[in-house]
Amino acid sequence: VFEIMTSWIAMTTPLALISLVAGSIYAGTHNVFDSDKATNGVVGLLWYILAFVGVSFVHAVVVLPVVTYIGSRGRLSPLRFMWQMRGALGYAIHSSSSRRSISVLLRTLERVVGQPSASTRFAIGAGATMNKNGGALYVAMSVIFLFSNGGLQDRFSATKVALLVVLATFGSLVVTPVRNGGVVVVVCACAMLTGLAPPYAINFMLIAECIIDPVATMLNAWGNVLIARLVSES
Repeated sequence: VFEIMTSWIAMTTPLALISLVAGSIYAGTHNVFDSDKATNGVVGLLWYILAFVGVSFVHAVVVLPVVTYIGSRGRLSPLRFMWQMRGALGYAIHSSSSRRSISVLLRTLERVVGQPSASTRFAIGAGATMNKNGGALYVAMSVIFLFSNGGLQDRFSATKVALLVVLATFGSLVVTPVRNGGVVVVVCACAMLTGLAPPYAINFMLIAECIIDPVATMLNAWGNVLIARLVSES
């Protein structure tokens, strides 16, 4: 029932975003017409999307494979395994839900390595809640975007960077495994670091959800299935 209600909200979100973006323009904090100004919300949004996709790509094809290769002591080829799991990862992007992608991950893993053991199934099930690389990256980069695009750069000190790392790590654990489940965590993290209400920049951040959330879900699934593969190899 919760997922059905959430899907209804997601379907009607584009209509609500029109008024939210219009409010930012009316308040004078952002514009969408003058590309030369730093307050152009569209330009800032595009940089945010490019940065997130780029960092996610590096994390998926460099960081996680290197860690996995070391963890398996050279027995596992992570990039080859990624190619074998491409169907399940593609489904994770399409569904934007870590919970819905679990069954597909298990079926694909069974086809690649054989019948998953009980420990492997447990690792994938628990990983959907606890192992969220994409969720942590999403929280961290979204808060940075809000600081930058919301004109709060002077408040982003080294101490708050360290706090953001902690908030993103633990905050990813409470990101609900459904579409757009991390928005609440981002709003709470921003409020904790600034002591202010969410800036108008969050209205533009919500527009990027249609791209950011699927990529984060795929990253969650990829990190999850790598851990499960390491468990099956041990």
